[in-house]
Amino acid sequence: RGGDEVRRVRESNVLHEKSKGKTREGAEDKMTSGDVLSNRKMFYLLKTAFPSVQINTEEHVDAADQEAEAGESLEPERWKLQ
Repeated sequence: RGGDEVRRVRESNVLHEKSKGKTREGAEDKMTSGDVLSNRKMFYLLKTAFPSVQINTEEHVDAADQEAEAGESLEPERWKLQ
């Protein structure tokens, strides 16, 4: 589902690319709106499926975004060991 967000942004050709800073090697560490949307989607899918687990992500996730993704589900019962 996160990949769908990246694909949608890429196909729109509106990346809203910006730099997060520089890597240790001195290269620009770029971030696009696809990165942010994908990160947000994956974060809230995992948080909904596993509420007691702390989720650490590469991009910052705003608490205000939570309601936008609250309806998603990963169906964690499918992942349980038999």
